[in-house]
Amino acid sequence: MLNEKAVHADAASSSAVVGVAHPLDPASVAELQRAVELTIGSGLVGTRPHVCWAALDEPAKAEMLAWTPARPAPARRVKVVVVDRASSLT
Repeated sequence: MLNEKAVHADAASSSAVVGVAHPLDPASVAELQRAVELTIGSGLVGTRPHVCWAALDEPAKAEMLAWTPARPAPARRVKVVVVDRASSLT
């Protein structure tokens, strides 16, 4: 298995999501592209990375229960699954 360190966007880029009405709205194309860019750019995914899947990592239930439209939404995160074609590791 490849290095399991998480790759995080800086708070400014991840909190300024435009067009998201609800925290559970699907990840936008821009969010997915940014997550893939950060993941591949991290250098933690091997020498021949291939992105297999990327999707919204939903907030914890407690965060959602505490959220109201009048409060800031929980941070949006995207999970990315990558296979290194050189080693066949995920």
